[in-house]
Amino acid sequence: PVALEHLYQLAKLRPDLPDFRERTVDLLHTYLRLQQLEHLVKTWQEYLDLGESLQPLDPEDHNRVLFAALRGDDLKVAEKAFAKLRERGPLDQVREAGQLLADEFTKRRMAPKADEYRLLVRSL
Repeated sequence: PVALEHLYQLAKLRPDLPDFRERTVDLLHTYLRLQQLEHLVKTWQEYLDLGESLQPLDPEDHNRVLFAALRGDDLKVAEKAFAKLRERGPLDQVREAGQLLADEFTKRRMAPKADEYRLLVRSL
């Protein structure tokens, strides 16, 4: 991970080049495998700020962040990842992720948010 982090920092200097996206995805997968949610989210958010408009991540990458955020009990990040997934993700994947969010909000007794996601899923 240390070498990969250094390569990522170098690639980040030129977010317009494919290497930045590739190093970001490699690092996201590494952090996910190591269950380092804080680093995963930080790297993902940096990419959203610097590279997403130039070379969007695959919907699956946003989906991974969403699931990791749910496991880490970070609903704010999960919602942000869902919004990115919704932009370009396959309809079935978006529906499943939306239903998961609705279920999570229901568990936390946050009915308005749960209803918002249930309505969204039904409208897709």
